Amino acid sequence: MALNQADSIAVRAVIRDRVTSACVAKALYLLGTPTPTPQELSWSRGTMDAPASMGERVSWYVLTDANFLTNGSSITDQQLADAVGTAVDVFFIPNA
Repeated sequence: MALNQADSIAVRAVIRDRVTSACVAKALYLLGTPTPTPQELSWSRGTMDAPASMGERVSWYVLTDANFLTNGSSITDQQLADAVGTAVDVFFIPNA
């Protein structure tokens, strides 16, 4: 069953830690690439310095992901990683 806006906000609190983990995984991936852009480096270092803060910020963008809206907290780890990756690429390091 698809989530409405109120449900999405309630479920967001449940998946925030998973979003934080996905942010850290994305940051580590970017830091491990041979030639990360300055924007990627900046975002990744900021994430590693304050992962909970970045997870909090990114979690709001995940609310609009189709898989999240469809599955809520049952979203798979891969679907969540994809949603976080898209949010980061589009809203946090768009010039990368």
